[in-house]
Amino acid sequence: MSTPRVVITETVHDVTVEENELVVRVEEHTHIVEIHEQNAVIAGGADLSDDDPTDVGTAADPGDSDEAARANHTHALSFDTVVDVFNEADQALPLNGQKITDLADPDDDQDAATKAYVDAHAGGGGGTDDIGSADAPGLAPAMAGAASHVLVDDGNTEPTWRQLTMDDIAPAFNASLSGGGTLEVGNSVVNPAFTASYTGGPATAATITDNDGNPPLTLSSPFTAGTMPHTYSKTANNASVTFTLSASKGAINDTAQASYAWRPRVYYGVSSNGSGNSEAFIEALASSALASSRATSLSVNAGSGEYIYYAYPASYGAATFTVGGFEGGFDLISATISVTNAHGVTQDYRLYRSTNPSLGSTNVVVT
Repeated sequence: MSTPRVVITETVHDVTVEENELVVRVEEHTHIVEIHEQNAVIAGGADLSDDDPTDVGTAADPGDSDEAARANHTHALSFDTVVDVFNEADQALPLNGQKITDLADPDDDQDAATKAYVDAHAGGGGGTDDIGSADAPGLAPAMAGAASHVLVDDGNTEPTWRQLTMDDIAPAFNASLSGGGTLEVGNSVVNPAFTASYTGGPATAATITDNDGNPPLTLSSPFTAGTMPHTYSKTANNASVTFTLSASKGAINDTAQASYAWRPRVYYGVSSNGSGNSEAFIEALASSALASSRATSLSVNAGSGEYIYYAYPASYGAATFTVGGFEGGFDLISATISVTNAHGVTQDYRLYRSTNPSLGSTNVVVT
């Protein structure tokens, strides 16, 4: 005769395990199930709504009813019945601090795993001696005192665990780019050439691009020289074009830059003409330089009857002069002298003259 099953028809609220008993709470009833090897026995329960269930059995005789037992009665449950109870549980199953033991190794993603299985396959638990082995490699070498070892690919069939040496650490890969320069506004540079160099190289690929929107130039091996096939010219004061070298050594990348900048010219010198205020007068001054601002320091020698003059683009704003540590000593002659440079760019200039002549060897600071 087969083992009778107990069918719990009420809604299961929760299931807990307390030592060798499975406690099932259903609506207003509580059933305590004694778990055995292949079946379980409900040992008592609260009064059921059915006052006279058919053959619910006694503690000595489980009976053959499909109904749950009343208080102080028992029923034998099949193992499948217990499995069904677990499958229908709608909340976590607390084990009151107890262990689940004697598990098989997992196969599916949601299977439970033992500590031994995790230690052997996931690198957990017992320190470096337990983490890896020849037949179950882990995340660290399976040898004592090997915490400073790393996994190194020596080009063999499999990477090996060992300490790094200086030969393993390649010098940093850095790129540099030579070229560029400063031109007077309106001037042009045609097909500018650049030279690339590398430390920790050689490079395995390189390109040069500009910020004018031209197509990139792809360098040829050994990626150390290139000529941009374009003409560059700017008419605005302090305009520039930046060229960027993008180089790689395998998977390592680095960049370097060079640029051309366009500057206006400033003029300075001495003259015995105390009323000079024309383009020709400015351009006739002895010294000139390309400058990004009005700020400068002048060293001049104004002989007897000679004045010191300084001229620069009016767009650079008003200047302050300091002579011999004292502010002042210069007067504005004009702020609207039109000057056209050798490349056809025209702009207004400001012209200043020293208040006094015959200053001799003088240092002038302009801010």
